[in-house]
Amino acid sequence: MKSSIKGDPRYSAVDSKHLRERFFKEYVSQQEINPKENEHIKEQLRELRNDDERKKQTDKLDRMEASIKQREEAVRAAKEAIEKDRKKERGVHLHEKAVENFRALLMDMVKDPEVSWKETRRFLRKDPRWEALESLSKPEKEKYFTEHIDELNKKRQKQFIKMLTENDIPLDAEWKSVKKSMRGDVRYDIYQSSEKREQIFNDYMREKYKTAKEDFRNLLLETKLITHKTKKKIENNPAHLKSIIEVLKKDQRYLVLDPVPEDRERIMRHHIDDLHSKGTPPPPTATDPSDRYKKEWLQTSRGKYPE
Repeated sequence: MKSSIKGDPRYSAVDSKHLRERFFKEYVSQQEINPKENEHIKEQLRELRNDDERKKQTDKLDRMEASIKQREEAVRAAKEAIEKDRKKERGVHLHEKAVENFRALLMDMVKDPEVSWKETRRFLRKDPRWEALESLSKPEKEKYFTEHIDELNKKRQKQFIKMLTENDIPLDAEWKSVKKSMRGDVRYDIYQSSEKREQIFNDYMREKYKTAKEDFRNLLLETKLITHKTKKKIENNPAHLKSIIEVLKKDQRYLVLDPVPEDRERIMRHHIDDLHSKGTPPPPTATDPSDRYKKEWLQTSRGKYPE
């Protein structure tokens, strides 16, 4: 049918090909043959078959009868297709509703992220809401349970790290020296395991240290007093290094590394050596501003500093 009506603007007005087909099937299903009309045609057929003089008309009615049967088959097939689509839609809706209800059940009943799925399943079955979850398979339930546990762990870890951040812990601190000051905080007891607390603390400190070093490298890149000539100036006059440090001391990115002065000095030394080895930065051109060239020239040092 669609090839004969494609040129009609009312065909193009419906964007979805699936929706066009659905409208077509519904239309066909509404075009059922009137039972009385069908019986009338069949009666005519019976009368004409007894009349030898009107065999041609009989043949015509035979074709009509065959057409009626074909049309009835088409209507029945269209109805079956529509009903199948509706069942599928209902199934999808029921499944989505079951997922929503199961997640709500988990939020209400599962607060401890260390509980196992086997144990959880045992006490969830006692809840009357469990019976409405038949459309969810066992693997699906376990999957959504795991996602819920992961979310609980993320929230718990976020609260613990927030506590660490608020305590402004120096970079060289160890867990055994700082944990006493946090024991009165309710977030400290989020984890019952002392090993877990220390593990998260160590991960946090590694990330904090990494960020502090990267911030300091950015500070060095931004300091105009440090150029490719700095190494030579320091060799000729050691006091020049003190002048640079006095400038850097005004920035928190320098001060935060006070607990690890050796690392800070090593990063700065590598930066000065690297600029010296690069030599004079590229000159400006008509199409490329000098600031951009200098920035690119300086930033090639990124990643070369020791960790």
